[in-house]
Amino acid sequence: MKEQSKARNVTGEQIPQRTGLVVLGMHRSGTSALAGTLNILGGDLPKTLMPATVDNEKGYFESKKIYQLQKAILHSAGSDWADCLSISPNWFASSKAREFHDQAVAAIEADFGVSRMLVLKDPRICRFVPFWSGVLEELGVDPRFVLTHRNPLEVAASIEKRDGINRHLSLLLWLRHVLDAEIQTRGQPRSFTSYSELMQNWGHIAKKIQSDLQVSLSRFSLNVADEVDAFLSSNLRHFVEKPDSVIDNPMVASWVGDTYAILERWVASGEDKADYSALDMIRQEFDRASPAFARALHATQERLDLLRAERQSLQEAVVVHETVQADLEREVAHLQSQIVGAQEALQQAQTHEARQIKQRDETLLSRCEELAILTQLLDKSEDSLETEIQSHAKQMSRLRDQHRDTEAALEEERRRVERAETVIGEYLASTSWRMTRPVRELRLFLRRVLNW
Repeated sequence: MKEQSKARNVTGEQIPQRTGLVVLGMHRSGTSALAGTLNILGGDLPKTLMPATVDNEKGYFESKKIYQLQKAILHSAGSDWADCLSISPNWFASSKAREFHDQAVAAIEADFGVSRMLVLKDPRICRFVPFWSGVLEELGVDPRFVLTHRNPLEVAASIEKRDGINRHLSLLLWLRHVLDAEIQTRGQPRSFTSYSELMQNWGHIAKKIQSDLQVSLSRFSLNVADEVDAFLSSNLRHFVEKPDSVIDNPMVASWVGDTYAILERWVASGEDKADYSALDMIRQEFDRASPAFARALHATQERLDLLRAERQSLQEAVVVHETVQADLEREVAHLQSQIVGAQEALQQAQTHEARQIKQRDETLLSRCEELAILTQLLDKSEDSLETEIQSHAKQMSRLRDQHRDTEAALEEERRRVERAETVIGEYLASTSWRMTRPVRELRLFLRRVLNW
């Protein structure tokens, strides 16, 4: 690739156009905390971030694409993340490595775009540093390595809890990752840190990284101190061991204790080339001894995988059972709620019915009292009515007698009138004809009077 022109900083040193901060460290060694801190201080994370889990509540800060690709790379090399054997040099020279190289280039481009300060993190990269260095260089990214470690006993305890791997095997895995990362980055821009130092004094670690790697973290200022402090909350650190628990501990392999002691000195005092020979000797002895127990470890790993599969099945069954139980509990709670509601409704209905019965009783009592009063009034009215009826009967009898007397008088009066009419008729008959009409009218009048 054509070399790009580089700017210069205030001291006149060349500044690369693109820089890749590559975080190297064993699983459960605080690589996520370091990558997250570098992101807050100005580094760019991949677009396809792995989601947080119960094991990493604040996230892993690594690419899902690169994670899947790195798993495939390990498989193509006949290895996996829990293998303590070194990667065969044959793989790096194979056509398969070139095929994965092209895929890795595409993954970096897709995840980081044109970022000039990218943060690349995956613990598996510890065993493939030359491969990823070549990928970054082809993209014009200058790799700068940040190697971090954690007390191996803390790492082993965390892995045992998460994956069920024996602590002694975890110590060997820790040794493989830190030794491979150290030898493969030797002579390149690198800075050594530790999880405990990051948690205790992240500002010092950030300053050390800037100095060791000759980079500038754009957001490294007091304004982001609270943000970093909140991110590095100590409540997420579940296992804590003192350095003395590893160094000069006869219960821990000397390879592990000696390597840890050297890395602790390098974090505190800076890298010392005088320690290279000790690390080389440890690595050579470890490489020679690894095949001797690799088969036993592999058989143990296979058995462990079966146990994990069984545990996974049991966990899935437990999840199904818990889901069913939760559904039943929700149904029971719903039924209980309905029962409580029904009881409350029944209580309300009983209260309402009792109130209505009381009201009806009160109304009935009132009606009975009114009926008694009305009965008394009726009895009095009947007596009064009987008296009035008798009085009216007497009056009717008197009226009838009076009517008979009146009729007799009228009859007598009618007879007198008729006699008078006869007399008058006879008189008129002898009178002039001119009196006929008045007589007729007088007769008619008299008849009407008599009829009345």
